[in-house]
Formats: sequence, structure tokens, C-alpha cells
Amino acid sequence: MSGVCPGEDRNRKLLVVDDDTLFLGGLVRLLQSWGYHATVTSDPFEAVALCTTLAFDLLITDLEMPRLDGAGLTAAVQQALGEACPPILVLTGRPQAPQVLGAAAVIPKSADLSELIEASADLME
Repeated sequence: MSGVCPGEDRNRKLLVVDDDTLFLGGLVRLLQSWGYHATVTSDPFEAVALCTTLAFDLLITDLEMPRLDGAGLTAAVQQALGEACPPILVLTGRPQAPQVLGAAAVIPKSADLSELIEASADLME
């Protein structure tokens, strides 16, 4: 595990994108309990707009969403921000996590919370 404890730096800003509002709400409550500031949206196009106007330390997105999936969102944010793009953590409901070009990590939604904690902290180091 990384040397960064979740919530250690309370100035960390995360953008969380998921069309499943129930999952989104639970994940945001968990992130906030770790001390992170989370901005949320269920609209991937709004997420791209938010990334161009606000600075985030990490983008967490669902892989499968209508209109624009997590892979498309990853590509759009990277194209819009270039080198300023935050690390992107993709969550998937698929049993086996596929590779997503440009994503720093892909984790199944069914993974242990410790894996999500570790990946989030590692990506924000």
C-alpha cells in the first residue's frame, strides 16, 4: 500500500462520474468519510465540462454509461486537458476488468474497498 493514507491530504479534489445514482451516492459518502472533496455527476458530458473549468486530483468514472462510456470520457478529458489531465480510475461492473486506453487503473465495482482505497491514494501521490 502507498505511503499516503486516505484523507491524509484534505485538499484532494475528486470528480466521480456514474449513471447509477445509488452506487454514486454510496461511493461519494465513502470518499467523503475518507476526507476527500468529491464533485459528482451522472452525465459524462458534464464531467468533461467540469474538467475544463475545475482542477481535480483524480477522476473516477464508471465504464458503462449511456451516451458516452468511461473509455470515451477518458479520451475526451485527455484530449481536452493534455498534460494537465488528472489520473483516471475506471470502475466496471464486468467480472474481469478490461483495459481502458489512457486509464491509470481499472477496478471491478465488486472489488474490496481496500483495493479502491489503495488505488485512489496511489494515483494521487
